Amino acid sequence: AIVVVGGGVAAVLKFRESQEASFPPSANKDHTGMAINKAPDARKLEIYLDYQCPFCKKFEETMAPTIESMIESGDVEVTYHTMIFLDKNLRNDASERATNASYCADEQGVYDEFHKAVFQNQPQTEGQNAYPDALIRDELPKQVGLEGEKLLAFQTCYDDRKFDDYVKRVDNEAGKAGVTGTPTIRVDGEDIDLQQISSPEDFRNAVLN
Repeated sequence: AIVVVGGGVAAVLKFRESQEASFPPSANKDHTGMAINKAPDARKLEIYLDYQCPFCKKFEETMAPTIESMIESGDVEVTYHTMIFLDKNLRNDASERATNASYCADEQGVYDEFHKAVFQNQPQTEGQNAYPDALIRDELPKQVGLEGEKLLAFQTCYDDRKFDDYVKRVDNEAGKAGVTGTPTIRVDGEDIDLQQISSPEDFRNAVLN
C-alpha cells in the first residue's frame, strides 16, 4: 500500500510539473496571454493579434517604438494575446505554428525579438505556404541569435508543439473576452478606436489620456 501511495504521489507531482511546463515563462497570471513587462500601477495595455493579419503587422511596424517608450517610462503594463482564428479562414495552420514558436522562443529568453521577426517575415500572399516550417524552425531562431544548445532546445520545443494547449487557450480566452478581429487594442478594458488613430502620437494620447 505504501508503494502504491508513493507512486500515486509521484504521478500527481509529475502531472503538475507537466501542467506547469505547458505555460511559457512570460504567460500572464490569468493564463490569457504573454506579459511583456510588470507595472502594476500603470495602465493595462492589451494587444490582440494574429501573426497572419496584415493590419497587425502594420500596427507593429508603426506603433512598436511608441509602446516600447511607454514601457520604459513605466506608463503601461503590456500583454499580448496572440490569436489563431485566421488559420481557419485561410485553411492553414500558420498562425498556430508561429505562435507556438514564439512561446518556444520565450523559453530561450528571446520572445520579443522572435515576435518582431515573425511580423518582419510575414508572407506577402496568404495561403498554404504561409510561414513554412523551414522559416519558423530554422531561419527565424537564428535571426534572433539562437545557436547551439539553445537552438536545439527551441527546435525540440517547436517539433513537439510543446505549447499547443496554451496557444489554443489564449485564442479561446480572447474569444470569451469578445474579441472578434485583430488588431484589437484595449486600455484598462476599453477598446481603442484605431480608425481614429493616424499617428504614433495619436496612439500615445489615446492610451495615456
